[in-house]
Amino acid sequence: YFKETRTLHLVRVFFRWLSRQYPQRAADIGYALITRPPRLAVRPWQNELRLCAQRQTLGAGARRIAVYSWGRGPVVLMVNGWGANAAHMGRMILPLTDAGFRVVSFDPPAHGSSGGRTTDPIDFANAIRRVTDACGTPHAVVAHSFGASMVALALHEHAMTLPRRVLIAPFDHCKWFAEAFGVYIGLAPAVVSRMRDMMNERYSGRIDW
Repeated sequence: YFKETRTLHLVRVFFRWLSRQYPQRAADIGYALITRPPRLAVRPWQNELRLCAQRQTLGAGARRIAVYSWGRGPVVLMVNGWGANAAHMGRMILPLTDAGFRVVSFDPPAHGSSGGRTTDPIDFANAIRRVTDACGTPHAVVAHSFGASMVALALHEHAMTLPRRVLIAPFDHCKWFAEAFGVYIGLAPAVVSRMRDMMNERYSGRIDW
């Protein structure tokens, strides 16, 4: 999935050295990187969907969340995965609106047009709660990948009511994600473990990788 380049090779050499010499510094940098989602390019057809949507901006703590909606009727909430934007699952939008539903989607924190450069599971789950507070309990939620797991976390964190859930390719845990990231950039396993501990400590044990 990731293209092997000379730059990537040099990054791995650097982080292997940093992991040996300054493990806490390596963990700090690794934590900053793993919580910074990529800003993926918006495809032309996705941009067209965004432009024809009804749009609002919601406050979620210190964040601003960009929310989009299409159609009228019972709400179907869409929750996209890591690095994706509100129109990522856009091929489903027109069939749903044609069937009499209102589709609501949003750019998660640090994604698309929403505020911030970093985010994490608790932040993501809080955004889901904020959007559902604004649009009312959805008739159904359709979520993909990391977003599907964050729906599960939001249900746990906020005791939400989401009676109909379509969860596409959710994670059963996120430990593998941190481990794969560590291998990708060359972090030592002990440093990756420290990164996970940092998030656990930040949220007083609420995160279970």
